[in-house]
Amino acid sequence: MWDYISEPANYKKLSGVKSFTCKEKALNAKIGLTTRSGKQRNQYISVIDYDRFRICYFVTHSDYDGDNQWVYSFDVHPKGEKKCEFVVGVYHGFEALPEGFKTGITQEFNDIITGVSKEFK
Repeated sequence: MWDYISEPANYKKLSGVKSFTCKEKALNAKIGLTTRSGKQRNQYISVIDYDRFRICYFVTHSDYDGDNQWVYSFDVHPKGEKKCEFVVGVYHGFEALPEGFKTGITQEFNDIITGVSKEFK
């Protein structure tokens, strides 16, 4: 599962984004995307930890929150043979979340979880 999750190009398959650009799979790789609901986001890979199975995306601009920066991560925790736990986290800071942020990002992550579940039944 980690190999699939850590490949940025698979993000489009998982979340159903309308458009997705990413030139490489590497630390600091720049990504631009438009979600199914039409929200745009610019981000880059800020952490890709092959030992801990974690990939973090640093968001530099989003329709959810303008130029306020935030981070989200995908973690894969092995749980025995052929089983794992997939954890999605969002780190926004101490400011109040803008209207629609929580609803929008929750829907986006639910789409990703649904995509992962279908891919790895």
